[in-house]
Amino acid sequence: MSPKKTPVETKIRAYRKADYKACRALWIELMEYHQKLYNFPSPAEEYPGKGFDDYLKDPTRKGTWVAEVGDNIVGFTGLLISSDVYSEVEPIIVLERYRGQGIGHRLISRAIQEAEKLDSVLLTIRPGARNTESITKFVHFGFDRVGDIELIKVLKANRDIKTLPGIKINGIDLDM
Repeated sequence: MSPKKTPVETKIRAYRKADYKACRALWIELMEYHQKLYNFPSPAEEYPGKGFDDYLKDPTRKGTWVAEVGDNIVGFTGLLISSDVYSEVEPIIVLERYRGQGIGHRLISRAIQEAEKLDSVLLTIRPGARNTESITKFVHFGFDRVGDIELIKVLKANRDIKTLPGIKINGIDLDM
């Protein structure tokens, strides 16, 4: 876990069209982090930021909020509502150099408040299985139940995909 840093004055506000470039850059940074974490090329290499463009068009997106330090956007989060029951925090991104300063906490708090206003029953968040730091923080935040599990099958064995000894679910050993 990264060391706790001194909190910085942060403003959380609704996403505006003028935030597009900064938020798209944050999305790309997250995709690059995931590529490094898994040693696997992703579609982000072919078209950086496409996932962010798709996210903005997602009809289940009910809100997006940015974190500002001074005039700089240093993080953002969103809320997807797929039914009267289910809502999801997606994404949650904070620039690496600003992590550990309570910014992610404030962003998640905002998403939770909005989900409660919309009368959601369940709120989910999906960190990568190897992102143990985020998983730990989310559990401390109250995300302490496991819902869906995504299993992956490698179809092209010639790819140099890092696997780690993983976890046991229902008595089955899985790699991460």
